[in-house]
Amino acid sequence: MTILPLESSTLRRPDLQSRPTDDPRMNRVLFLLGLSVLINYIDRSNLSIAAPLIKDELNISGSQLGTLLAGFFYTYTLLQIPAGWLVDRFDAKWVFGLGFFIWSVSTAVTGLVHGFVALLIARVVLGIGESVAFPAYGKIIGTHFQESRRGFANAVVITGLALGPALGMLIGGNVVDRFGWRPFFLVLGMAALLWLPPWWAWMPRSIPHPKRTPKGSTGVIEILKQRSAWGTCLCQFSFNYASYFLVTWLPFLCISCSRHRRPFLESCRTAGSQRARLPPPSVNRWPPLETSAWAHF
Repeated sequence: MTILPLESSTLRRPDLQSRPTDDPRMNRVLFLLGLSVLINYIDRSNLSIAAPLIKDELNISGSQLGTLLAGFFYTYTLLQIPAGWLVDRFDAKWVFGLGFFIWSVSTAVTGLVHGFVALLIARVVLGIGESVAFPAYGKIIGTHFQESRRGFANAVVITGLALGPALGMLIGGNVVDRFGWRPFFLVLGMAALLWLPPWWAWMPRSIPHPKRTPKGSTGVIEILKQRSAWGTCLCQFSFNYASYFLVTWLPFLCISCSRHRRPFLESCRTAGSQRARLPPPSVNRWPPLETSAWAHF
């Protein structure tokens, strides 16, 4: 694959996109994408791992802790659409790299805070950084991977999505128990920055080619008119409500367990979630919408 120089106007023009390629070097990029989503989900769930210790040390009330756990989702949710616009308008390589840097630094800074307000700001900034992740994943996979490989590429991303909380809770819980919560956040955030140099080196820049808008292409309004679109949104909302309730509050549901058993129990929940993504052969014959509806029910 030939990587052309990126002119100064490339980042400003939406018609400069990369053509899909089967270059084997893109396997390195796919590995980085999977690793990034693993880090992504460890970082977004790490507060719940250390929440019992943070609550006691900073003298945070139960309602304040709830606000902290939700703080990430405030900016993460509100900025999803603007983030999608950014990765379409500019080079996804740089947008995603900047977002990764922001959320990694905010994770490290979390280990330095000494009050509720500072901790809330760190969580809000984390949501800002991570808001670009999935719009960028979709853009990169769609423009840099051939259609025959996009299913596998998406599977790699989804695997990291489930393994992140599982490994974070299993390993992070024991690290917090042994060394404390501050070193946990500092090391996690700073170590994640090691991901950036390979990303800048391996991820190709955009290759210019004429912009082509197919006639009769489906717009946002047409998508919103489809019942299947609203059904998909409802399923995703229901899944996230249940999943993130367990991810954020499970340490307190397991408060009666010993501190050494809690990380293992929490990792079992996320591991079970990963196994549930592999349906039996009979389910593979169901229509996608019905399968999704039953799974979320």
